[in-house]
Amino acid sequence: MDYKLDLNYKSSDFRSKNGIGFKDPIPFKSLLNKLNILCVFKPLSEEISGMVGQLESLKFMLINSNHSIGRQNFTIAHEFYHLYYDKNFKKAIVDYKNSNEGEEKKASTFASVLILPDGLIDLIPEKERGKNKITIQTLVKIEQYYQSSRTALLIRLKNMNFINDEYIEQNRNNVINQAKMLGYDCSLYFKGNENVVVGEYASIAKKLYDNEIISESNYIDYLIDVGMNSEEIDLNAFDE
Repeated sequence: MDYKLDLNYKSSDFRSKNGIGFKDPIPFKSLLNKLNILCVFKPLSEEISGMVGQLESLKFMLINSNHSIGRQNFTIAHEFYHLYYDKNFKKAIVDYKNSNEGEEKKASTFASVLILPDGLIDLIPEKERGKNKITIQTLVKIEQYYQSSRTALLIRLKNMNFINDEYIEQNRNNVINQAKMLGYDCSLYFKGNENVVVGEYASIAKKLYDNEIISESNYIDYLIDVGMNSEEIDLNAFDE
């Protein structure tokens, strides 16, 4: 099977298994909770989008909060591929830089189709479905609905044969001002979620500490990272 068709199937499979309609946006934070994936948003260096790992049944992600919300969503979707469909995924923390090879390329293609499904065509008026006819108003409406970055949307539309490279060059900039002029919330285009934690961070950190996977100092540092005062930390708080 062609790898792109296979990734389309996998994205549909992921949506189906998690009760998400084929036209619906992905509810990222609630889905992370549902899947019991611990996700921590922290500032990282610009070239690193995120990290993902697995320890026995525990799945966890680290997402770069210095990136825009739209890019963070893409990173989460990318990591879903590694956790659920990457047969070569190692049960250890894995970091990645944007790559166009092997499993990283597959993960990014999966993320693109997962976030921006074929059903997005319903948001494109019929008169705009010809080559390079999609208006700015429609671009902003789609990226806002699916909480996607403009870059990811343009690449997806190109792969769906709606636009070409010239169109991309003409419409990849001035995104925030366009959204403002159309009356949309612009938080999608800015960094955010710094120090936000999705999942039972403290209890999982305690489990890792109890199993001697992290040291006492590591455990305390992790709790401080999510806002606890060092005087408030009780190493026996979860003991029976």
